[in-house]
Amino acid sequence: MNVNDIRQAGFSADVAKQIANTADSPETKVVYLQRLREALDAGQIAVSDYVKIAQPLAQRVNDDLFTLGGQGRGGSQRANAVRQTFESTTGFIQNPQDRTKVQVNLPQQFEQKVREELLPSNLTPEQRQRYLDEIPNDIGFDTGRFELEREGIRQQIQQEEAAKQQKTSRTQNLQDLAKLLAEGQDASFKRSIPILAEQANTKGIYRSTGFGDSLAREYSDLTQQTDQALALKGLEYNDLDTAAIMDALNTKRSFQSSGLDREFSLEDYTRQLNDTLRVAKESAPQPQGKSGTDKAIAIGSGVMGGLQTGAQAYSGIQAGRASKAGMNKPKV
Repeated sequence: MNVNDIRQAGFSADVAKQIANTADSPETKVVYLQRLREALDAGQIAVSDYVKIAQPLAQRVNDDLFTLGGQGRGGSQRANAVRQTFESTTGFIQNPQDRTKVQVNLPQQFEQKVREELLPSNLTPEQRQRYLDEIPNDIGFDTGRFELEREGIRQQIQQEEAAKQQKTSRTQNLQDLAKLLAEGQDASFKRSIPILAEQANTKGIYRSTGFGDSLAREYSDLTQQTDQALALKGLEYNDLDTAAIMDALNTKRSFQSSGLDREFSLEDYTRQLNDTLRVAKESAPQPQGKSGTDKAIAIGSGVMGGLQTGAQAYSGIQAGRASKAGMNKPKV
């Protein structure tokens, strides 16, 4: 693809991949990255989409510049000029810890936009603020962690909505139960009146306040039983509501943990790889003051010298063994 094609191309990961594979020069690839950054600044694409689309292409530009920088003085000067444009206009820079990699370099306000993009658009202002407060501050621009965080929030909201519906249903069930218990209480009280009247008549207190007291006690006992039954069911429902909310929160936390594990695993891998390369470089023979050819000859001579020394040592050992064998040979 040429520059004119790139200036008309749409914004997608497939287009960026096509440009990475077909554009001849890093300058041409940078043109598309500049267009992506302009679209981001204008609010035409989301920060997460920008990173997802641009980062692989930015990495390809970085690779091209490393290759170009090794092509003599002219290549190095051209690579430096392109890198300056690349890092000042596209939102990516060379990773200071690993120069073979790139990292996002956007102003801080874009980090807040990333956090807001994690949330669904249909939330109330109160809900949006609540979920924003629960998002880690160090989410950064890691697209893998971003996707895990967003999925965790999505599932949390989904589970909390289901829990809210279940709570509404349980509240209605509790109200229905209260009505049934009240009706049962009234029926039990009505059935108990003749029995209590007969008992009061037997005791001679039917026409006194004693009969009224016994009725009051009976009604109070039935009311207490009804209240206890409702309270127990209410506690049971409350435990279920709390468990549902905790399940939703734990779901999100599991995704957050996966995102952190991914981030740390990548960091550990990069750190180990860099350490391995550094140790290998430091351990390699580096004769001073010699040309590349002389170094190769010196290294080869060192290897051959080592082989000769080893051969001499082996011959000496064999000779010693033969001499010892001759000394130990029985005399005839």
